[in-house]
Amino acid sequence: MKTNIIVLNSIKFRDNAHIINGYSDTNGRSGFVLYGSGNAGKRGSFSQIHPLSIIEAVTDPSTKGSLPVIREFSPLMNLPAIRSNIVKNAIAVFIGELIYRSQREGGADPGLYTFFVKTVLDLESERDNIADFHPCFVVEYCRRLGYLPQKSIGSEGMRFDISAASFTSSKTLRENLLFTTDSSSILQNILSEEPSVYKRLGISGKSRYEFVVEMLKYLGYHQGVEIELRSLRVLHEVFE
Repeated sequence: MKTNIIVLNSIKFRDNAHIINGYSDTNGRSGFVLYGSGNAGKRGSFSQIHPLSIIEAVTDPSTKGSLPVIREFSPLMNLPAIRSNIVKNAIAVFIGELIYRSQREGGADPGLYTFFVKTVLDLESERDNIADFHPCFVVEYCRRLGYLPQKSIGSEGMRFDISAASFTSSKTLRENLLFTTDSSSILQNILSEEPSVYKRLGISGKSRYEFVVEMLKYLGYHQGVEIELRSLRVLHEVFE
């Protein structure tokens, strides 16, 4: 079977194999096994696998209790900046982990796959606002999943209510269901742009980190899971 896969992460499995977690155009989030580093006469070397790399793969079907095996593969796109730039690579690891933690296995979603591909290409080409790429991505990702926070006119000073997905001036809500005033302002700023616009937010590293933490809490609340990403702390340190 031939499929296109966005690599989310890879885990070493035995001495001669890796488990590749990816998002494919045919099966959504899926796991695959890749043996060796590319056998002689077959396309594909493990050195071409990195977070958010996009590959075309030929897979053998899975058997009961096992993952499908990637028999051969080749990169669909050349992504030198994501592969070699430490900042872009850290963002790629974060995005890959977020998709992995927030998507269930199985179930193809062509629209979501196309959005992820566009995100990869945007990250590869982005030059001006790298530091603010991931907070803008999280907001757009929520929109694609159907959890878009509601815009609010005249919401200056209002705080974002996680449970209602809207801004509020109420003082009676539980504190743990409200964004901070700073994070609420950042969210309103991002929502003021058209969808898919990655903009310069002009915020500190601390504010950026706290905003993403709150957005992950918001997404997790509406998905009924807790989303904690180790890559977020690493990404925060990269921008410090």
